[in-house]
Amino acid sequence: MAKRKSKFNLLIGGLGLLGAGAVYYKTGTGRIVKNSYKNVIHVKPESSVEAQPIPAGSLVDKIDGISTPFRPNQVYKVPNRMDVEITETGDVKPVNSNFIDGLAFEVGILDYGWRDKTSAWYQKLLKSKDTGWDELFETSAYKQ
Repeated sequence: MAKRKSKFNLLIGGLGLLGAGAVYYKTGTGRIVKNSYKNVIHVKPESSVEAQPIPAGSLVDKIDGISTPFRPNQVYKVPNRMDVEITETGDVKPVNSNFIDGLAFEVGILDYGWRDKTSAWYQKLLKSKDTGWDELFETSAYKQ
């Protein structure tokens, strides 16, 4: 299968976009990730199935999912319209949500979170022959 060129934006640290431990960069669509973890993580851009490595200290926009060494064999489905930060311990923390999205996150009704290949979400993808998350799952099996 030929790899598609991604319209994926990587904003390497600085640029006045990071400050006081929060993500201040907004595109209007959300789904921005800040990697505060000490290791490389991988993300699935919204516009591609190709997993992209993201170095520590980087900021990336327009993402759909994340894999980190913190959760082997799992991927994190990023909530719509929400930004996330990979913490220093490697976990995912949603940030910069509006009140409604924040409330939906807290009560667990957004379609987001850690998933493995046994989850109902992934099984539904398989039934519809959607393989868009497979490459990200492959990166989730790595150890650093």
